[in-house]
Amino acid sequence: MARRKSTIADVMTGARADYDAAKKTRFKRDRAGSMIATGSAADFHYRTEQAYFGMIEQARELFRNHALIGQAVRRLVANILSGGFTLDVQTGDKSLNADLSARWSEWSQDPDKCDIQGEQDFHGLEKLTLQQVIVDGDLITLPTIDGELQQIESHRLRTPYRTRRNIVHGVQLNNDDKPRRREAYWIAYEDVEAYYPVPKAGEMTAYPARVDGVRKVFHHYMPDRTSQTRGVSAFAPPMETAGMGDDLFFAQLVKA
Repeated sequence: MARRKSTIADVMTGARADYDAAKKTRFKRDRAGSMIATGSAADFHYRTEQAYFGMIEQARELFRNHALIGQAVRRLVANILSGGFTLDVQTGDKSLNADLSARWSEWSQDPDKCDIQGEQDFHGLEKLTLQQVIVDGDLITLPTIDGELQQIESHRLRTPYRTRRNIVHGVQLNNDDKPRRREAYWIAYEDVEAYYPVPKAGEMTAYPARVDGVRKVFHHYMPDRTSQTRGVSAFAPPMETAGMGDDLFFAQLVKA
């Protein structure tokens, strides 16, 4: 029987331009437990509260106790913010510009007017915000009726016990006319530990994300995907590597 000659189509079929990352090789770790063959939203990868808040506490422990990480984060924050944000008023009226700039300076430099705790000026709040976004993954700021700012740490954003609402770790989402739009933030009473039992709705306060189109909750985080509701610590990828580095450093000290 005569052998069929290869066609151009046959040759091109063998030269598919697919991704090496989609192929199984001996160089890849088995990540079957963290991947879905059909794809998944970003929230799937931190779907349990125990895993999500446990990751936050691990990151905080690294920041507190690691020989280098805490200082590196503080230096990063200082380099990014430098002297802090300033208000550049441009209303077209020089007198009004000067008046608003003076009001901003008076408010932003007075901890009693700026911080609900009366401890930080605006630049201090800036530094804490960026630092906690890096370490914890996110942070909430609530503007008060008196003009002060109240910061809420990430572990207080929780999902009420047995709720049927569409809530992702304390962030209530709209899945109807405006999908994934933040509707409310559920904040547990002070102070709830990372492994504390799931609070009931009566032990929490739901703050609307917006009222008449004006934001009432400022959610500080740096999402990596459009379907990501909560922030993830910048320490998540290198967490294991940091532990290995500690072991190596200790071994070198023993050797010396």
